[in-house]
Amino acid sequence: MCDTTILYEDSEYLISQCKSCEKVCVYFQQVIVGLSKEEFLDWKLSFFTTPFEERAYIFPDQQLRVIVDTSYPDLQLTFNKTQYNQLKDGIQQALNMMSIQELVAF
Repeated sequence: MCDTTILYEDSEYLISQCKSCEKVCVYFQQVIVGLSKEEFLDWKLSFFTTPFEERAYIFPDQQLRVIVDTSYPDLQLTFNKTQYNQLKDGIQQALNMMSIQELVAF
């Protein structure tokens, strides 16, 4: 297991980054999505390019959710609006923390 820095944490999510390899892990319930730093930077685009309402679907349980692809072709995640916005905010805060860490490292 890597020596990590917590970039963001709340009641639903934790986003951490390895201090040596810079791998970013997003923890949500029983799922951990591991992404390289570059993959994480690309993945964030899926949250900031299209609003929830434009990409949401009604699922068989009649809940409105979005499908978010990951860097793994067979793994997609679904989020309701609250979860989606909470993770979107968490990703932004994690990106801010990564920027601060880069500034401090100089």
